Parts: sequence; C-alpha cells; structure tokens
Amino acid sequence: MRGAGGRVPAAAEALGISTRQLFRWLDDPALANVERAAVGTRPDGD
Repeated sequence: MRGAGGRVPAAAEALGISTRQLFRWLDDPALANVERAAVGTRPDGD
C-alpha cells in the first residue's frame, strides 16, 4: 500500500490480485491501520 501511495487498485495490481480481493484482505482487523488514499484519488495526484 505504501508503494502504491495508498491506492488499492495500484496495490492490487502490484500484488497480482483483484482489487476486490485486496479490499477483502483490508477488512481484516489485523490490517486496520493500513493507510489508504482518499476515495477518488488519481494516480497523478489531481
């Protein structure tokens, strides 16, 4: 997630999994402190 700037789609692609699967993993209480980018944040920062 750090390497993807908190963007779930980019992190999922880097991990070779679906975005939905990463969202499922992030629902785990052990991963509650993982920082995510705000919804709608573009990769170019706009």
